[in-house]
Amino acid sequence: MKLKTLKDLQKDYEWKFDTYNALRQEAIKWIKELEKNITPSLYGQGQEGDFMEAHYNIAKIEWIKHFFNLTEEDLK
Repeated sequence: MKLKTLKDLQKDYEWKFDTYNALRQEAIKWIKELEKNITPSLYGQGQEGDFMEAHYNIAKIEWIKHFFNLTEEDLK
């Protein structure tokens, strides 16, 4: 079974354009909130749990970007 992105689902299930844009906007909010929790101090200082949390948040951000077909331009 091939994993699909939101764009693929929109084509397959004929989602309304407004729903697609609303989901993308919500995904952008999630990314911005996750980015707030990633600070330079978490890259090598502090406890190991903080370091792991930073990398976990980066992975979440990358997954959200891929699923919702978001580019850096969309996140500005």
